[in-house]
Amino acid sequence: ISLLSALGTGLSKADATQRVANAGIKGGVTTTNAVVYETNLLASIDLRQRLVLGMKQAKLDRTSLVLDVNSMSNVTEMGEHYARIRDALIGSFGKPQKEYDTGIDPVGGLGDSSILRRVSEWNTSTGRIRFGMAKGIDGVVRFEVQHAKSLTSATSAFWGVKF
Repeated sequence: ISLLSALGTGLSKADATQRVANAGIKGGVTTTNAVVYETNLLASIDLRQRLVLGMKQAKLDRTSLVLDVNSMSNVTEMGEHYARIRDALIGSFGKPQKEYDTGIDPVGGLGDSSILRRVSEWNTSTGRIRFGMAKGIDGVVRFEVQHAKSLTSATSAFWGVKF
């Protein structure tokens, strides 16, 4: 997981992908604005994981680890995964500098139009790391860990990476 903070923003696409390759991660797929790797950065978490190098003008803008939620209806399992991912991040980066927990928004449960807003953030020498449950513009809720120089508001409903 320390690879996220090692990939500082502003790296060229070639430098960023070389650092990922040096970490033993191969086979990235290039999209319009990202390079996406199927990988298992958190070996103790049994969820589909993708490392996403978000590019802007051929430079690394943000690095994200996206973990798919198996079932939105299994709240217990989601809570366990959340805690295990957060514990792994605390093990690597220490206690979060900021935490937001506004509960479920809007009221009514974790349905198509709501999301549990619980976010932890750590400062790094090159930006900020954020972990939480993010809803992408596709409406899918995922666990996400993002590292970037600057991030949108932690209370925003749609702070998930676009790839």
